[in-house]
Amino acid sequence: MRRTLTNDEFAQQLRDYTSTAYRFELQSFYTVDGEQESFQRFLEGRPISPYDVDEDRAWLDMVKAHTAAGKRMARVRVHEDPPTDYQRWMRYRGDFNITAGEAIHYLTVDQATQAGILAGVALRDWWFFDNNRLMVLTHNPEGRRIHTELITDEPELKRARAMWDLAVHTTRGENR
Repeated sequence: MRRTLTNDEFAQQLRDYTSTAYRFELQSFYTVDGEQESFQRFLEGRPISPYDVDEDRAWLDMVKAHTAAGKRMARVRVHEDPPTDYQRWMRYRGDFNITAGEAIHYLTVDQATQAGILAGVALRDWWFFDNNRLMVLTHNPEGRRIHTELITDEPELKRARAMWDLAVHTTRGENR
């Protein structure tokens, strides 16, 4: 099954998973409402703690609550080498996610390509929930999420599992 999700349904998937939520990030930057000031301040050498931004604090609180309840949240970030300014900012913010309980794995584009992770796949981000739901995110060239699709077809789930396992195996010893 495949179906388009609304923004509310997207948020519900993030709240309602039961055991695992895995995120695969491939974009060199994202355009998200509410991030511009924080990103600009980082570039100016005056970073804002995510705990000082309501939406970011809510995310970190949710991660803490999920991991305290025994759920696992992890992500793989495929970054440029050297990382873009946005990716450097995401690494700074990632430290807060890790403290909240999330695992983050980093790969360069070259590492991901050499490992075969990016071979034959559309370069779209996704979330993989509870080993049975894949939420594929499509972004426009400006980095804004424009479409979210929920997929439960077994061949797509199998590809996501294999991609995730290979990425995490490739990052062994390089995790933050």
